[in-house]
Amino acid sequence: MKRLSRKGLFPLVLGLLLCWAGAAAGEGQEPEKVRLNADRVEFDEASGSASASGNVKLTHKDFRLFSPYLEYDTEGQKVRATADPGGEVTLLAGGKRLSGKRLDYDLVTRQGTLQGPSGQVDKLYLRGKTIEFAPTERARQQGWGAKRTSQGAEEDMAARWSQVSVTTCDRAHPHYRLQAREVVVIPGDRVVVKSPKVYLGEHLLFTYPFDYVIRDKKSGRKDGAAFFPLVQYDGDKGLGLGLRGPLSWETGELELGLLGWTNQDPEGWAYLTQQVASGINLFGRVDRLYDKDAKELLWRPQWGLETTASDWYTRLRWSERELVTQERRTGVTQRFSVWRSPELEIRSPWKRDPASGAYWRARASYGDYQDATAGSGSPWVTRRGASLELYGEAPRWGILSPFAHVLHWYYDYPDTDTFQRVTDAELGFRWKLGDVKLQTTYVRRWVDGASPMGWDAWESREDLYQEVSFLVAKASPDDLWSLTVRGGYDLLSSELGEMVYKLSYDRHCLVWELVARDDMRGDDDWFGLRLIVKAYPHAVAAFGTSELFEPGARPEDLPDGAKEGK
Repeated sequence: MKRLSRKGLFPLVLGLLLCWAGAAAGEGQEPEKVRLNADRVEFDEASGSASASGNVKLTHKDFRLFSPYLEYDTEGQKVRATADPGGEVTLLAGGKRLSGKRLDYDLVTRQGTLQGPSGQVDKLYLRGKTIEFAPTERARQQGWGAKRTSQGAEEDMAARWSQVSVTTCDRAHPHYRLQAREVVVIPGDRVVVKSPKVYLGEHLLFTYPFDYVIRDKKSGRKDGAAFFPLVQYDGDKGLGLGLRGPLSWETGELELGLLGWTNQDPEGWAYLTQQVASGINLFGRVDRLYDKDAKELLWRPQWGLETTASDWYTRLRWSERELVTQERRTGVTQRFSVWRSPELEIRSPWKRDPASGAYWRARASYGDYQDATAGSGSPWVTRRGASLELYGEAPRWGILSPFAHVLHWYYDYPDTDTFQRVTDAELGFRWKLGDVKLQTTYVRRWVDGASPMGWDAWESREDLYQEVSFLVAKASPDDLWSLTVRGGYDLLSSELGEMVYKLSYDRHCLVWELVARDDMRGDDDWFGLRLIVKAYPHAVAAFGTSELFEPGARPEDLPDGAKEGK
């Protein structure tokens, strides 16, 4: 047995370099090197095993391991690292950082198991009993639910956690958590939490009957359904209660939803997506939705193909009796029944203008449509469209933070030799007066030309929205009550169109929100209760309200650096 120590020649260099067996590298290739440093090392030449202790650091390719104690089998290329009482083993792999009590890892297969793990994936904090991790392709072969990977993706690491707690709250005692028997992390695609129990603090609320799916932005798809029940009130349909959630498998997902009403038959939906190749998905959806204008509850199917490549998005879609809801002016919402057979849509990624710091993107569409809204009697019409969209935020000017969002569409209808140019602009500023937050937004639409269909025959608008948000009570930094009031005023008709009220209870990582809309021009009144996980405000955990036009809102798919004025 040979011993090396920091008191000897130098901090651990196990033979200076411990290398892969010669067969692991092809002739003429540099063998993959394993570097091991520690305060003290013992190496048995006969068995090829080594043990190291004190500030142990092992590196191999992009894998780095830090541990108080380590055992290394140089023949089998296997590593076992253990922590001191109260300490931990830390590893960095695949761009992720994990800590735990004991690690068993195979340097050849790049597969391992960590006991007592904790770590972070995107905005999620996870803590479990064990975690297994492996290259994505190997994980797929072992049935972890990982999708088929593209060329070179074998470097990504998939992970499977067991007996795990999941939350976006960074506190030692989080305000909420999901407790699940298993969580699967598939890099660049999704995190699947298997049938979790939902806790607020230490109180168990219920067991979610579906797998809770959180999708990575790189997947090209929005986050999945909320894990809380749907709770809603509508002036026509009454009180609504329901639930939604996904059933997931290796290359697809089926989302199901049901919403029952006191004054109307239940509504529901089913949304199927199936991956056929990397970045290519087939989809099919059927909704059973009520049209309040036509007083009809109908099945409304749609299906097609969508692709994502280098942040370019393409969708080919067919639909029948699709219920399209549009905000025409403040307080004026119209619903249309539209057939598409089919429609092709192409959307470019956001690009940044270096001079102004603003972002822009282009879109194009082509399709055949029929406006089947009751009484319209519209024939099939071909429409071609092209657009340019701009969004920017100017540097702070005193207490004001200006912003602008402009979308211009040009539509051509070759069958009727007509055209339509539509420009929507939202200009305004966010500002503060002490603890009072305000947002003023001027909304303007210019329309030139006409459409032979009703559903896209836009009309001019000129509205002014004022939003005021102020603190109602503050028991602690993690216990805030606030009230937001927003009014929409129609400048063309000189009348108030709508009022929106939001009562919010902010609990650091969670926000409870009661939202009510008062339609001053019609009967489209409603209120709903939402619970928002602040890490995923747009889709993952908001529930229970109808669609609400948000003037001045940042586009959801802006690059991360473009948000919050960065």
